[in-house]
Amino acid sequence: MRASNAKGLPMSGSVSSTGSPSLRRSRVRRMKEPFISSREAAPLVGLKPPALVLAAREGRIPAYVFGDGRRPRYMFKRSELTATVRRVKPRTVGKERKGAR
Repeated sequence: MRASNAKGLPMSGSVSSTGSPSLRRSRVRRMKEPFISSREAAPLVGLKPPALVLAAREGRIPAYVFGDGRRPRYMFKRSELTATVRRVKPRTVGKERKGAR
């Protein structure tokens, strides 16, 4: 005999009161968004790849760092970049060090 709650419904969550599978079992797994390189991400933001990496290193653009050696690799997610570009004016995101005023 299965355990049931006060209304006599199963507590395991396998079947809801309507007789359909519970949301826990029928939940569709979301696809993970792939990372893109600075070369692929730069045109989305309107910057050159080195300027994009510099902005990511300074924390002005969300990035994921892979490797802890002399040359870590910066990877980006397309959705985060587009959200950042919508929120911030493109000229303030990738301000270059030389000649920036």
